[in-house]
Amino acid sequence: MSVGQLWLLSWNGEALALGVIAGVADTFVLVWPATLPSEPSFPPALAVPTSPLGIEVSVWPTRETGVGRHLLHRNFGALLLPAAVRAAEHALEAGGQLPLQWVSSNIEQADLESASDAMVDRWESICLNVWPAPQVGFSPLDPESLRSVGVGVGDISRLLNLGTPDAVMLFSGEAAPTEQQLNCIADWADVDPSTLLSAGGDEATTALLSPSVKDDLVAISSMYGVSEAEARALVQREFALAARSDGTIPARLGAAIHRTLMGRAAR
Repeated sequence: MSVGQLWLLSWNGEALALGVIAGVADTFVLVWPATLPSEPSFPPALAVPTSPLGIEVSVWPTRETGVGRHLLHRNFGALLLPAAVRAAEHALEAGGQLPLQWVSSNIEQADLESASDAMVDRWESICLNVWPAPQVGFSPLDPESLRSVGVGVGDISRLLNLGTPDAVMLFSGEAAPTEQQLNCIADWADVDPSTLLSAGGDEATTALLSPSVKDDLVAISSMYGVSEAEARALVQREFALAARSDGTIPARLGAAIHRTLMGRAAR
């Protein structure tokens, strides 16, 4: 991914919006909202007469926002040159000639405020879509959180009436507790259940942020009848179970995704 590209953002198989990448970080991107002629357009949007979609696109640099990489779904190609993005930023911040023209408003003056508010609300919701996040019934326990509240393997074995091997798998994050098991441990430790869950291992989490695996995750979500977040948790757990195997992180992640898609993942 690179500055100037036009991307489709999605979650749970639903298209959320179009955005132009204005900056790239490890776990998120800065995007300018982008809208089509069928949507409300008005200054301070800028008009891009030609686009990879074959139609004019409006971009909104004054409404730049951070978006998690997990939402990036499809790259339509370069909408703007990186130099044009930087020139627009400089002109808006320091004054000067913009590289693009303001759009012509396609809505009535009386509707501007409500259209602007609707756009802000829409993008605030997108911005607040955060992953990774623990998923009850899918995410594993976090060993450090368990230790911090005095829960050990023996406690899990006793509380859940499990043999030592099964208790070790739960404690080490190689298996996910059911909601009932999680609540039992949390009640005994007198803590909020969500504080005992792990959002996932760093290696798998970082790799799962890549748009290259988005279609597979959507397929897993549909196959198992779960949310995209839960599909990601399934792959994270499968990755953790195979963590001792040889191979690069992308290869191990690919194998974990394949096993999950084939219905051979540990459930």
